[in-house]
Formats: sequence, structure tokens, C-alpha cells
Amino acid sequence: MHQIGAYRELAPPASLARVIDVAWVHRAPSQQVDAYPGYLVAPEPAVSLCFACRRSEQGSAEDPKILLIGPVRETRAYLPVPTRRMEAIRVHPEWSRAILGIDPRDHTDALDDYAVVQPDRGRMLLELLRSTRSAEESLTCLFDFVGKQARRHMPDGASLLVHRGLQQVRRSRRPDRLRQVADGLGITPRHFRRVVAESTGLAPRAYARLERFRGVLRDADATDRPLWSDLAALHGFADQSHLTREVRRLSGMPPGRLHAERRRDSSPSDS
Repeated sequence: MHQIGAYRELAPPASLARVIDVAWVHRAPSQQVDAYPGYLVAPEPAVSLCFACRRSEQGSAEDPKILLIGPVRETRAYLPVPTRRMEAIRVHPEWSRAILGIDPRDHTDALDDYAVVQPDRGRMLLELLRSTRSAEESLTCLFDFVGKQARRHMPDGASLLVHRGLQQVRRSRRPDRLRQVADGLGITPRHFRRVVAESTGLAPRAYARLERFRGVLRDADATDRPLWSDLAALHGFADQSHLTREVRRLSGMPPGRLHAERRRDSSPSDS
């Protein structure tokens, strides 16, 4: 679906697409840390459940950890441990309580040990992941976990309402269409703002802006020289200046510099 350097996104199984945004993998190179500039993490509203380990030549997992990566509000650099492999699923925030047993607002800009945050679910999952011998097996294990949790913990009516609304937001990524989304759900915009904020920690407009920002990044990552005016039109900005202001507001830097930093900071995997 999307790749930049050592970071790669994969589509989840169709049966889990409403719960999982993407699966992703990252392969840190084997060089020393000072030889690898790291990876620039941009703002992101979802929550990732990540299995991190080193793999022996026989495929066994060494130093395994299961990490909960909370919503990202501030652009930051991430410097992975050399040779560490990471396989993860990114869960839409409205499903965090039902699937992961956590409130995303409690883990904003955090990297936590899921086996500590949720001992029952986390320790059991870590033992299963510890026995895997490849990235494919790890991702399958994570998908199975999500499927079982989805069947075991049915979301309440509010979560389903938020999901229906945010699915429309994710498809359109237009902050100016949120009233239409609320009308389509049969609720007032005020009620929609309240339930989305309680579920995700973000107002719907802020959520839509982040989704649109992510869409711009994905398209820009695919080329060496993005045409920002074209991306502005494609993603519903008034003009290129509007896109520039929004990218600077969300990332702290103009589009050209952000694009260059992401490409510089993402070194291809050597494994």
C-alpha cells in the first residue's frame, strides 16, 4: 500500500478492514545507531500494536516486546534499535477500547509495554508472538488476536455510531463536510463532536485534518518531487498556500522540508 525506506504498509485481511487501518513493518538496519538517522514519525490519530524483536538466523525471536504506540500529536524522530524488526497493526481509534482495552487518550505520544498496560491480553499475546519465526507469522498472530477480540468484545452503540461517521470522514478527508456526516447519522453536529472526542481524543474536524494530512504525505512519499499544487487540489485544499499552512501547523515544517526529512530519515532495510 505504501512504502518509504525501511517502513512498509500492508493491507489487512478484508474481514478486519473496518477495525484495522493498515498492517506495517519496519526493519532497522544492522549498522550502528549513529550510522542510521532514524525515522520521522508524523501526526497520526490511530493506535498501533507492535511486536518488536531481533530474529536469529533460525528465525527465533530474541528480546521480544509487545509495544502499544499511542496516537501521535507532535512530529518526532524515532531511532529504532539496530537490527530490530517490527511488525504491527494500526487500529482505528474508535475500536481501541473494544479490541485493545485502552483509551487512546491515555496513551497520546506514548510508547508503552502492552503486557504491562493490559497484562491478561498482553502477556498471552506476547507468548504467542514469541513462538513465531517470521514477519508473516507475527502479522497472522496479530490479525488472529484482533479477530478474537472483535468477536469477544462487541462494541456498544456509541462506538458503532462513531465508526460509521469516521469511516465517512476517512473516505472524504474533508473537514467542511462534517455537518453532512452528522446529518447522515441522524444526530446533531454537536452530538457528533462529543462522541468522536470521547472515542478518539480529537474533535471530528481535527481528525479529518489529520486524515487529509496523512493522505498528502502518502502521495508525496511516492515521488521525488511532489507537485504541491496538484496535491492541494486532489486533497481538497483551497490552494497550495492552504496546504502549506496546514502542513506547517501539523508538522512544524513546510511541505518541501517535511518531504525531504522523511526521505532522508528512511534508510532502506539491509535484510
